[in-house]
Amino acid sequence: MSTHLRLAAALVTTASLALAGCTSPGMPMSVYGPGSVGYGQPVKVVVVESVRQVLVTRTASGWVTFAGTGVGAVLGGIGGSALGGGKGKQAMTVLGAAGGAALGNSVAQAGQQVPGFEIVVVDPATRGSMVVVQEATAAGATFTPGQQVRLIQGSGGARVIP
Repeated sequence: MSTHLRLAAALVTTASLALAGCTSPGMPMSVYGPGSVGYGQPVKVVVVESVRQVLVTRTASGWVTFAGTGVGAVLGGIGGSALGGGKGKQAMTVLGAAGGAALGNSVAQAGQQVPGFEIVVVDPATRGSMVVVQEATAAGATFTPGQQVRLIQGSGGARVIP
């Protein structure tokens, strides 16, 4: 393996690992954003009927997607330029840049998936049920069928807390 190819492979690996770390942890349930302060939210005591672990996909911010795609394209272009000669080198640079951009974007998007729960709750008074999907919390709250929990509903959606 040539020195250029090794360098390109090392750069692509390093950038991929760096982009994989471009995620931020979800806000724990005990932290409220500025839009929640000063507003009342109805609370009901409900019972958990079922719980399923899911992955919640966050909307990737523009800069994360842009950085992932841009860094991937640059590193892919460097890696591609190390291959081929003459016009083949130009083609490999373009293909490397396109492949690197796709890989960088994919890594950036994958970093936006976080663990969560799909919780079906039942209101004992009305027998009405609701499904709530929410991110798992940093506090590690768990839910089990039959557990009494609080359902908090507001203009921003609903969440379940133990």
